[in-house]
Amino acid sequence: VFAEHHQSHAASAFFPSPFEDAVILTMDGVGEWATTSVGHGHGNRLEMTKEIHFPHSIGLLYSAFTYYTGFKVNSGEYKVMGLAPYGEPRFAPTILDNLVDLKDDGSFRLNLDYFDYCTGLRMTNAKFDALFGGPARNAEEKLTQKHMDLAASVQKVTEEIVLRLTRALAPLDERVSSLNRAVSMLTDTTERSPTYCTPPFRKFDDTQIELGVTATTLPSRPGKLASVQGT
Repeated sequence: VFAEHHQSHAASAFFPSPFEDAVILTMDGVGEWATTSVGHGHGNRLEMTKEIHFPHSIGLLYSAFTYYTGFKVNSGEYKVMGLAPYGEPRFAPTILDNLVDLKDDGSFRLNLDYFDYCTGLRMTNAKFDALFGGPARNAEEKLTQKHMDLAASVQKVTEEIVLRLTRALAPLDERVSSLNRAVSMLTDTTERSPTYCTPPFRKFDDTQIELGVTATTLPSRPGKLASVQGT
């Protein structure tokens, strides 16, 4: 049995949830190619409707700042999250002006001129260093207020993207008032609180991918079989 990465995330969020209807938002570093995807769940059916593909990824943007602030990618993102409340998001305009082309509906593209993860061995490059006034922090170096401000800034940008996405999802189906968020990258960030207050969604559910592949093949509701449709 093969299930795509984001399908599995979405299935793990929707099928075990108490919701009969829900919009499912999945964001992470990258699946096969998808980095952000939207699905619609109804009853025992799940349909993936929209995707943003690699290399444009908010998860990888967050990991780039994890690397730049001196932490290990794919494990140190929670440390960036922990630093964020101690900083001021003074670099957020710089990120939005130079690194991320963010649209009103939350869709985005990264400016790959500042990143090295597609073709090199680092997350960021010399142009990124110049933009933020110096090289990436070595793990042994002392953390400074600048690093805390960088963490706060990428956190603010991440939250803004998620808020725009969730607001744009509301018109997809006015009957749907539930939002399932299948999140791996976002589990490590403090974006979790703002979207809980985002109208018109009144109910939320968070979960992880472990049940996803199984949920696409086993009964998802009593007497019903799960049905998953891709893009």
